[in-house]
Amino acid sequence: MTTLVDTTVMSAHVRRVLTEMITEIDGLKQRVRGLENTSRDRVTPLAPALVEITGISHVSAAVLLTEIGDTTLSTSSAKPARYTRAAPIPVYSSDKKRHRLHRGGNPDCAVEKRKSSSGRLRHQHEHRA
Repeated sequence: MTTLVDTTVMSAHVRRVLTEMITEIDGLKQRVRGLENTSRDRVTPLAPALVEITGISHVSAAVLLTEIGDTTLSTSSAKPARYTRAAPIPVYSSDKKRHRLHRGGNPDCAVEKRKSSSGRLRHQHEHRA
């Protein structure tokens, strides 16, 4: 990227600003990589089974661990399901047996659940073809 800035015709001020921005972006990329490695090193020993699930990255696992905490403390599987907005709730407004998903819970956990589900579906689709 810096070679593109060096070879393009532009004023010295614009060149200096672009070079500073590129340098700052490179520094931020390195910082993000370092934080991802740190989170991977810390999350993997805490929840190795969670990280092994297709569609759940170490970052998603870190979000779930910090938001939900220790799932072994839950008395039933319904509590974590309700917390991630995955618990079915019966709807009695018609003669048909219907349900909707719980609207409460934590939106961050719901987002991670959707991302992991779409990742698993994408992975299954790629391996079928």
